[in-house]
Order: sequence, then C-alpha cells, then structure tokens
Amino acid sequence: MPNIVTKTEACKILHLSPQRIEQFSKHPEFPGVRIGRKWVINADLLWEFLQIWKKEHPNG
Repeated sequence: MPNIVTKTEACKILHLSPQRIEQFSKHPEFPGVRIGRKWVINADLLWEFLQIWKKEHPNG
C-alpha cells in the first residue's frame, strides 16, 4: 500500500511552498492527482519525481 499524503502534508515534509507543489503538478510525471480542490500525492513516488525534476531543471 503506497503512502498517500495531501498537498499540505507534502509541503510540511519537504519544506516546500504550496505554489511549488502546484508548479511540480504541471509535469506529466508528477505522482499526484487533483480530486476537486484537493491534491492526493503518492509520497513514495514523490522523492523519485523530485530527482527527475532536479535533472530537468538544475537551476530551480
């Protein structure tokens, strides 16, 4: 069973702003879905996604 977190929980865990998560969410490999006004994110895949993001965007 994967670890599922909300956008707020992901922000706290990773010390990111909600706007940064919104920016990440535009990427096709982002491990989350929007349900209504809430984000549901697979925390297990989020770390892997951040590594991909870092390679694609080395300056930010």
